[in-house]
This record gives sequence, structure tokens and C-alpha cells, in this order.
Amino acid sequence: MEFLLLKSMVEALKTMLDGARIDKIQQPGKDRLMLKIYNGRENFRVVLDATPGDARLYITEKVEAVPQRPPRFCQLLRARLRRLSSVTLAKDDRVVTFSGTGPRGEPCRLVMELTGTKSNLILVKEDGTIADVLHRTPDDDVRPLRAGIPYHLPASGDRPTLEGALVQLPEGSDVEDWLQKVHPMPPLLKEVFRQAAREGRLPEVLKQTLEELQSPPSIVGGLFQGRPCISVVPITHGNLREAQAFDSIVEALQWFYDGGVARLERGGVRSERDQLIQAVQKQLKRMKRRKEEIARDEAEAGKLTEYQRYGSLILSGLHQIVRGETAATLVDYSIHPPEEVRVPLDSKLTPQENAERYFTRAKKIQRGADHRKRRLQETHEEERYLLEVSESLEEANSSDEIQWIRQELEQHGYLRQSAKGPRRAKPHVRALRQTTSPGGFPVFWGTNNRLNDLLIREVAKADDHWFHAHDLPGSHVILQNPRGEEVSRDDLEFAAGIAAGFSKGKLDALVDVKWTRVRFLKRPKGAKPGLVIVERFTVLRVPPRRPGEE
Repeated sequence: MEFLLLKSMVEALKTMLDGARIDKIQQPGKDRLMLKIYNGRENFRVVLDATPGDARLYITEKVEAVPQRPPRFCQLLRARLRRLSSVTLAKDDRVVTFSGTGPRGEPCRLVMELTGTKSNLILVKEDGTIADVLHRTPDDDVRPLRAGIPYHLPASGDRPTLEGALVQLPEGSDVEDWLQKVHPMPPLLKEVFRQAAREGRLPEVLKQTLEELQSPPSIVGGLFQGRPCISVVPITHGNLREAQAFDSIVEALQWFYDGGVARLERGGVRSERDQLIQAVQKQLKRMKRRKEEIARDEAEAGKLTEYQRYGSLILSGLHQIVRGETAATLVDYSIHPPEEVRVPLDSKLTPQENAERYFTRAKKIQRGADHRKRRLQETHEEERYLLEVSESLEEANSSDEIQWIRQELEQHGYLRQSAKGPRRAKPHVRALRQTTSPGGFPVFWGTNNRLNDLLIREVAKADDHWFHAHDLPGSHVILQNPRGEEVSRDDLEFAAGIAAGFSKGKLDALVDVKWTRVRFLKRPKGAKPGLVIVERFTVLRVPPRRPGEE
């Protein structure tokens, strides 16, 4: 969610939350909370969605299905948060704080961090320590989040802020470089500033934009470069197709998130994309269930020693056990000092049969160890592949790209083979996206797995440079170096920025990107499209860039 939209939403909430009572707290999804609120005048539902890479805050009219038993964090909020008194937004960062009180009037804060892949919800006590977190992070994390430790706002970095930068473009600044550094910088505004720079009107447009940001927002929704978008800055409205105005940010975000967007995109490409996204999400849910099943098997595997011990104790204490008992207390003389152990029994079995039952369980666990390990690895690889396909669908903007993804899913058994029709052309090098780096080197990237395969197979050479977002679904990017010249840091970071911009982390301020030579890539035999093994690499941390949209 863009900072300017979030800022407008927070301003709207400020007028609605004065003395607000929370009537209900629900958690429809693992990343999504819904607060049903009454402020003495009206009831409304506030959605706090901390989905990594797609966090959002808005008011909805939808009623969603919720689990019968509320998850851990939802239960805590129900016990600790009863009223909301105010809402604030951290200066120039996507961090929203809801101040409120508990059942006995004790102050507390619910902090929502809408910061890319690190999005989270944190309940903070009066003393500034964390009561609990929606997504806990380990102690060795760069910024650990768990109960009992003091809460600190995420580091905002030293990037120039939008309103500060609008006062005057620094003398001698490169406009493109300036656009990448300023935060926040919505895509629509980037396009406006680029056009103004080409026409020699940038100082005038900067001044006008600053004035508009200091005035009440003018909210319009529509299509920008084929994708739904909302803008609160009037100067950008001319770049939207099929634009429609809204009376409030609340109304606009409801339209955007509650389904009104679909009316804009009704048509073949969007309809088919939605079908494929639904199919991929179904498979991702299957991966989740499989991982949960493996986790249960692993928990059972942890009882291997216990089962072996129970079996041995029963055999050594046969004379002490009477058939029909549900448990027996036996002494374990294999340890010092000996200790009594209560061993559960099946009352329908003889003591010997109970011992055999435990030994059989232990052997089954031992036999299944390699299978569980292999199955978990295969599940992680399949999940990674599906996430790549999901990101490709988000980037697809033509019927051909959608069809290539459909054919790929059919080929690997995720979709039923469609009826035979006219043979569609295979992906061609011309379908790759390309640009030129500051130093004049060609840069190519694919927007789906089949194009990524084509890029590595037919375009990339051993000495070319390869980039991919680190541990995130996204495009493969190749910076060609046909003459073996020295490639500058600026060129490398330019190409890495494209890998970040066409990845799941495209909304983050900075993204870690893998960089290596193509010679260090390996394509496993029989691997799914887009999968490569990287033997060695360096990590570059860069801001995302999307040529042609910035």
C-alpha cells in the first residue's frame, strides 16, 4: 500500500476513532485481522492486513468467514484491547499506531508495520515492551520481535522524503537517480516527473505537486499502464484511463480492495489470469497442508526414543503387568539413579503385544526418516516454483504471456489439458523485456518461468552477469557483456534494481539481490522451468526499479 494512500486513510480514521469501542476482533486469515468498531455514531469494520509484500489498511463492508477457534494473536487482542482513542502514522514511513485501552483501562498500542516483506502487527504494553507479535521473528534476526522485549520502530534509513525533496531539486542532480532515492515515490508521480523533465517543466511541476500534497486529497481510481491504481494527487490523474472520482479515501479503498477493481478489468486477459491465480493458490494451499502433515509426522518421530524405552521396560517388567491395565509404573534401571516411568498400555493387548506395538512404532519412525526429509525438500521446491508462477501472473500483461503460463501449468499437471485448438507460438526472444544500463550494456529479463529459461538458454553467455531477488519470487535478469569490458558498480546496481523491481519485493524500499556470472548457474536435470542452482553469488542491496513505469 503506497504511503500517500496510507496517509490519507489514517487521516480519515482519526475522525472515526474518537472514543471508539471495539465490539469484535476476528482473524479471517493468517495475516489478516478485522476490527468491528462502534464510535457512538456508526458501526464499521477496519481491515489490518499484514500480508508480506501486500499489506493494507482500509474499511470494508464485506463479512468474511472466520475460524471457529480464534488464532493466538487474535485471542490476545480480544483480551487486551477494548477501546481505541487515536491513530497516528510515523513520519514518512508506513507504520501506523493505534492507541487504546484494555478492559481495566490500562493503556496499550497496536502497531501495524506495512513495510514490504516485513509487514507485521505488534501489541505493545504501557511500559513499551512487546506483549506479542502476529509474526514472531527469531532472536538472531536483524530486528527481533517477540514478547517481553522493548519495541522500537523500524529503521527508516536516510533517503530523502517526498515533501522535502519537492521543495527544490538539488542543483546538478540526475532526475532518474533522484527519482530512485526519494521516498515515498508512487509510480504515477514518477511518470509525471519524467514527462515534466523531458519537457523542461520539472521545477514548475515540483512546486505544483508540493501545493497539492498540502491540500485535501483529490481521489481518483483507474487503470495505469493496464493495472488498477488509486491516486490522491490531482497532477497524476491525467495518466489514468477509465478514471472515476471518489468522495473519500474510504470509498476509494473499498472499491479497490473489495472487488470494484474487477469491473475495470473485466475482459479476457484479466478473467483468465484470475482463473490461473485461483488454480495456483489452490496448489499453494495443498503445499501448506502437506507441510503441516510432515510436521505432525516429525512430531511423532520425536517419540522414537520414548517408544523404544517403553518397549524395553515392558519386556523387562512382564511379571509386574496384568492384562487389562491401561498403564503400568515400571523402574528403568538403565539410568543412574534408577527412576520410575509410567508406561501407557492398551488394555486389550497382552504385555508382550504392548511391547511389540511400541517396537513396531519405533521401526516405522526409523524407516520413514529419509522419506520425510525427501518429501519436505520436494514440497519446499514445489512451493517455491508455484510462488514464482504466482509472481509471473501478477506481471503478465498480454494474452500470450497468460497462455504460456497456462501451458506450463498444464504440462506439469496443475491444470487439466485444454482442448486442442490453434497451435500457439512458443516464447521468443522478442518477448523478453530489455533496456540499457547507464554504461550502455544491454539488460534483458523475463516475466515468467518459460521466458526466464529462454533467457538463460539462448541469450546469456558465460561471462554475462545474472541477477535474481534473494529468496523472493521474481524475474531472472541478465546484463550482457559481449566484449568482456569492466562493468561499473552503477551498471550492476541498475540491473540488480530491475531484478528487485520485478520480484515480490517490488514495493520494498530496499531488496537483497543475488548477483553472479552466468557460468556459476546450473540447470538441474528434470527441473521445472525457471529453476537454477547458483553455485556462488554476491548479495547487492538496492532499491527496486521498473523501467518504463518509473
